[in-house]
Amino acid sequence: MSARTVVLALVSGLLAFFGFGMTTAAITGPLVEFELLLGLLTGTIAGLVATAAVSVTLTPDVPPGRRRVAGITTGFGAGFFVGLVGGVVVVHLGPIQSIGSGFVLGLLCAYGVSRSGFAEGTEPIEE
Repeated sequence: MSARTVVLALVSGLLAFFGFGMTTAAITGPLVEFELLLGLLTGTIAGLVATAAVSVTLTPDVPPGRRRVAGITTGFGAGFFVGLVGGVVVVHLGPIQSIGSGFVLGLLCAYGVSRSGFAEGTEPIEE
């Protein structure tokens, strides 16, 4: 893995952390009391997902197993964000219940991505 890949992965992870964290806190702020907890949790998961996805995508010789894990992680992150924010905004759940709904939807999305063959047959991006 080159230094360029490491820097791009870290920068994308930090940007995703701040972007998703602040967006979640701003959306859920008027509706729940602990919006910063939800923002930090969502931002952390989004940062980990972005870092893993960018590092796997930019590395030319990644085995299919790691690509599949990166796809599963991305599916979980997307489902978690939608479940958490949707639980607060649409269903008006509290912080703990919305975190639970985010985890459940994240697990369902991760399972769906793992069964779809999302990472099979993809070619890495050449530098």
